[in-house]
Formats: sequence, C-alpha cells, structure tokens
Amino acid sequence: MKKIIIINTYTYCGGPLVLSELCRCLTKLGYDARLFLLHSFPTSEKDLLIFSKREHFIVNIKLAIAIFLNRLFPTLGFNKKFFPEYFRAPHLKGCKLQISPFFSNKKTIVLYPEIVYGNPLKAKNVVRWLLYFNRYPQEKSAYNKKDLFICFRDIFNDYTLNPSARKVKINYFDNNLYKQSNFSKHAGNCYFIRKGRNRKDLPSNFDGPILDDLSEEEKVKILNECEFCYSYDTQTFYSSIAAICGCKSIVVPEPGKNKKDYRRADENTYGVAFGDSIEEINWAESTKKDLINSLNYEESNKKNALLFITYINDYFGK
Repeated sequence: MKKIIIINTYTYCGGPLVLSELCRCLTKLGYDARLFLLHSFPTSEKDLLIFSKREHFIVNIKLAIAIFLNRLFPTLGFNKKFFPEYFRAPHLKGCKLQISPFFSNKKTIVLYPEIVYGNPLKAKNVVRWLLYFNRYPQEKSAYNKKDLFICFRDIFNDYTLNPSARKVKINYFDNNLYKQSNFSKHAGNCYFIRKGRNRKDLPSNFDGPILDDLSEEEKVKILNECEFCYSYDTQTFYSSIAAICGCKSIVVPEPGKNKKDYRRADENTYGVAFGDSIEEINWAESTKKDLINSLNYEESNKKNALLFITYINDYFGK
C-alpha cells in the first residue's frame, strides 16, 4: 500500500481539522498516513514559484528536533521556545509527520485540499479534496485533470472535475472544548463572517463582537454569554458550535436565498436557523438535543476513511 501524505497547516479551523482527522482515521486502520505541515497554503502561481522544498525540509527537521527535545526534557519549555504553533495545535495530536518533501513518487499519494494551488511537492499521484467550492475554476494551471478529485459535500463538488461525484466526509468535534457551561441567561449578539467576508449585504457596523480571529477558547466563552449568534458564512460548522454553546444560532442567507439553497432536504441542520423567522428559530431551539446526539462521528469517519482507500486504490492501484 502506498504512503499517504496529507498537506495541512498549523491553523486550528475547519479544513485543517478534517485533514488531521482523516490522517488519524487512516492510521487507526493500519495505513501509513502522515501530515506535511505548511505555515500557509500556496494559493497562486506566485506562491508556487517561491515555494521551496529544501526550505520546508530544513524547517521540518528543526520541528522534529524540537518535538524530540520536548519529549526528552518536558520541563525545559521547548514547546514554548520553538514551534509553539505546533505544540498549541490540538488538531495535530495523534498524527505522524512527514518531515521530508522528497519521497518515492511511485509509492506515495499526496492529498491537497482544494485551496492549494498547483502541486508544490511535485507528486505523481495527487488527490484533490474539495473541502469547499473550487476557487480556481478559470485557472487551468491550478489543478491537473489527471488528479483524483473527491468532494467533502455534494454542494462543494465541481462536476467538471469530479463527474461521478466521489465523496468523502470526515467530521471532527472536540466535545471537551465546545460545550455549554453557562446555563443562566444569555444576552447580546455575536457574529461570524469568515467566508462571507465578500458579501455585499454585510453591515457596516456590528452590535457585538466578531469571533473570526479569536482563539477557540475565547470563541467558546463569548458563545456562552451571547443570546444570538449570526453567521454570514452559510457553510461554517461554527453555526452548530454556537448552538451547542447555548446561543440561538442564525445563518444569515444571502438576499433572495433560503435554507434550500444551502442544504439538501436530507442534510442535518439541527440547532441552526436559516434566517430570523420565529418558525426557524423555534425549530432550531427544539432540535438542539438532536444536534448534540448527532456528533458521535467514529463509525461514519471509519466508513468514509475506508471509502477513501477504495477510491485511491481504484484510481492509482494498490
């Protein structure tokens, strides 16, 4: 079986979380899956031109040394002096790291999330996981048509690249972090903008904090204080997290759109209102328990990880 290298970053947010979770799932199933870490994904031809495999190799060797020294001398603070972004990233725990960007092309498969432009590791066998919409539909050099394309959800699929709609959905949820701790009265509003930052209907002013750039702990604290959480990103899982933390969670649809434009009828929208109608809010509040009960992903993740293996074996050979 080929080694599977998954490109990821230190950033604790949606895409990197599921990339790490796929790595852990594959490892549990006995496959050689590893993360190759970048500080940021290349997203343009310019980024690709300045990408240096040698430079990343040197950085990764230093990271490996820091990890080793921290294990050997846990009280000396190596985790704070060197690569604190790694040691502070809970989503990277339990994942093996690929240190070298140099590997056998014949025996290796490299997975890139859809945000990565081009093929920075120069891999022969490439998987593109469409965790969001294709951001390069007009740029032919962004992807290779010979790559294996898999979508995360049907709504994100690009049928010109993935006509058979191959889909792998891996979920991640930290129930020790994301939970309701304040069961008294909540008050005020808070907001997520995230991938809705280019919407023309964004207000010029907000009457509460925007949570996008806060730490996860700060997000949870505010979500446990506010009564309403409004999201202008119609696809983010943070809307569900807001509901779990006790907010009335409202996705703000784009003008002229409603829930049917963002979710299929059979997709789980428990705990989240689309729009601020009384009916939607009441439905969201009444289904919060269903949302919480739906967050055990162990079996579905295992099933989808095995499906991923089937896809790559069929496409690239064992």
